[in-house]
Amino acid sequence: MSRFLFKLTRLRDIVHQDVTTHLNQKQNKVVYVLPYDSKLALEALFTTVEKHKLPWQLDLLTHNDYDKFNHAPVLFLNQGDYITAESNPSHPQLEENLRKLYNLGEELTLVLVYPQWGTNIITKPSLSINANPLSKLWLNLKSFLKLRKFSYLTLYAQYNLRDLTNLMLSSEISRFNCQDLNLVQTTAEKINQVEFLTDLADKDLAFLSKSLAAYLRYQYQATLARRNSNIPKATRKEIMQAVISQQQVQEAISKSKKEKKDVVTKTQAVAKEQQVAQNLIEEIAADPRFSTLKKYDYVLKRLWNRFYSGITIRGLDNILDTLYTQDKVALSYVATHRSHIDYLLLSYIMNEYGAMQTPLIAAGINLNFWPVGKIFRRGGAFFLRRSFNNYLYSIIFKTYLAELIKNTKDTEFFIEGGRSRTGRLLTPKTGMLNMMLSGYLKNQDVNQFYVPIFIAYDKVFESKTYVQELQGKKKNKESALLVLKNLSKLKYQGQVHVNFARPLSVKNYFNQYWPSWQEDLSKDNFNKAGFEQTSNALARDIAVSINANATISDKALFSAAIFNSDAKLNLTQLKQDIEFLQHILKHNLQFNPGYAVCQTPSEQIIAGVVKVCNDNVEKITPEQLVIKKQALPEFNYYRNNIEHCFIAPALAAIKLNKNISDAKLQGFCDYFTQIFNLNSFTNFTEQSLMLEVKYFEKLLEDKTLEQRNLLAKQLDIYLMQLDTFMSVMVEALQKLQAEDKGIESLQLSTITPDIIARLKEVKSIYPDFADKTTVNQLRSAFAGTPKFANITADQLVEALAYIHTWLK
Repeated sequence: MSRFLFKLTRLRDIVHQDVTTHLNQKQNKVVYVLPYDSKLALEALFTTVEKHKLPWQLDLLTHNDYDKFNHAPVLFLNQGDYITAESNPSHPQLEENLRKLYNLGEELTLVLVYPQWGTNIITKPSLSINANPLSKLWLNLKSFLKLRKFSYLTLYAQYNLRDLTNLMLSSEISRFNCQDLNLVQTTAEKINQVEFLTDLADKDLAFLSKSLAAYLRYQYQATLARRNSNIPKATRKEIMQAVISQQQVQEAISKSKKEKKDVVTKTQAVAKEQQVAQNLIEEIAADPRFSTLKKYDYVLKRLWNRFYSGITIRGLDNILDTLYTQDKVALSYVATHRSHIDYLLLSYIMNEYGAMQTPLIAAGINLNFWPVGKIFRRGGAFFLRRSFNNYLYSIIFKTYLAELIKNTKDTEFFIEGGRSRTGRLLTPKTGMLNMMLSGYLKNQDVNQFYVPIFIAYDKVFESKTYVQELQGKKKNKESALLVLKNLSKLKYQGQVHVNFARPLSVKNYFNQYWPSWQEDLSKDNFNKAGFEQTSNALARDIAVSINANATISDKALFSAAIFNSDAKLNLTQLKQDIEFLQHILKHNLQFNPGYAVCQTPSEQIIAGVVKVCNDNVEKITPEQLVIKKQALPEFNYYRNNIEHCFIAPALAAIKLNKNISDAKLQGFCDYFTQIFNLNSFTNFTEQSLMLEVKYFEKLLEDKTLEQRNLLAKQLDIYLMQLDTFMSVMVEALQKLQAEDKGIESLQLSTITPDIIARLKEVKSIYPDFADKTTVNQLRSAFAGTPKFANITADQLVEALAYIHTWLK
């Protein structure tokens, strides 16, 4: 029966990278730790092990009444199933089997497994172990029929038996469960003295087996509470009521009431403003529903299978480590915003690959139109206005965010504020972040983390529209008709790459940038400077972490190879160019281990790009590929995704080609390292940038001039923008000097229009070259760099001279 039922389920398996790395190195003695002895869980585990080609040795343990799994290398902690997980008793063979494992010796590895049914939107099905057998059967069947398409199995950690034993002996739970603390200490000392665990006396092994059994069961209960508790989830209605009843909201309602001129009586005023507040929270609040999630699952699965060849995901392990080791975790996913598809993509990944909470997504009010708005809201979207001028709305929205954090709801928002039209990461907007951080300060018992995410598409279906908008076309207003029109044009989109960076702890940032925050808040002393410093540091580190985990995809690599070339490409040369860039960027991994460089052969890269972008191809022959000239700016959008990856290699190529001295390299780094960091969200120091350039200089010494030129031109636009920016600065300074004014009178905002006009004179085919957003971002980088904030007139001229030295 269990086999039949399992065939009806749709299993998603998540295997921690440490598990696959360790176990695939011909490690034979592996035992999987299951929290209960359900045959469905056994079927799921066996399927996962087979799929990932993990060890499954049949001579380690023996069980009874598990049919084909009687010799499975599985350690059962409890007896029962998922429905009764909270109250399942210890498995009768647990201590005996642990004793057998200790007798197997040092080579043994234990892999911790967590089976899960359902999602965070619904409360975990739960019954007492002492419940009526018929009730258990009925709830099991009902839950199975409802949740069978949401079955997850996570292999989340692996431990060598000795390491796990030492961890157990040093833990508080071990000391709590053992009356004789001297026995714990003595046993720990004995383990350190013996070469093999089998050298321990029988009484020591018996003690260890009993202690490890208690430890593993305790850890599972902690994991169960963290991952899928049977505690009822707060509903939308409950969250909205909690928001409206908060003191600050009621005070805001009273304040709004006083401001009204046309209200006759106090009672009418209060009633009217209460209704206004209710309407506002209704407008804002997400309404996630399991029925909608099931439809999402059905539709999105077919969407990805039809239009995409796959989703490449890296870094989920980083999140698993947090979820399985921390209590009361609330995650905020902060991703690059390339496309409207981002909203659907991350929700799909959380369900399909992560067995994680479906995040509640911050969506612009422009997406709350019929019928899409209702669908998005039931899929987890909450809506925000572009303006927070309405005082009552502002208070309600901030309180709603605080309530989400209080209930450990995972959230998702785009720190850039909107979709990037250039493909580069935009300067973080701290408005949403500030509101989230304020919400955290009211719920300090929650462990809040921010998860930076880099997303790269082989094809962004709006990319052509982005280029048109950069060229001056007015942006279309979102509507149901526009969505249907875009979907009707949707064709094969290639691959999507999603990289999750290591989560950033909010508490750690407050501790670092506002050390006295807890003491200050306990005295109702809000340190605005400390808060802003924390917010700005976190925003910058999120952006840096996003770019530090970039994927150099097939499409981005191809786009870099054809950058600043004519549209007629010799295929043999194009293959060589792609292979050369691939080779160089792989060397970049030693400085930037978070990068993922595509391994695809150049011929397949070209074929894949032609398939995805066939509308942009004018002609292809065995010798030549001709791209439509008007499509070149669209390709540059994808190159811009990884432009920051080329900074050091391109500078090295220019240095070699122009025979620039180390002294001038040092001077250039002194002036512009921080500009790169603030404009491209890199994390160089003057010394590290120097070292990287010198490394690539040595690597490029034996390369051809053409190859070095291919690298050098990756910074063409960047250096020309810097040159124009600083040239206008110098000219403005000269005018000020003629008026007997100093550099302190130089306002970067006043010269921005001149910079844009000067850039437009170049008539580049790439519209982002003179884009206002791009120039403003560069201006912010100059304004935020101490070197330029306190620069003298002579130093400004010197800095411009360095740019002239490097500019081709």
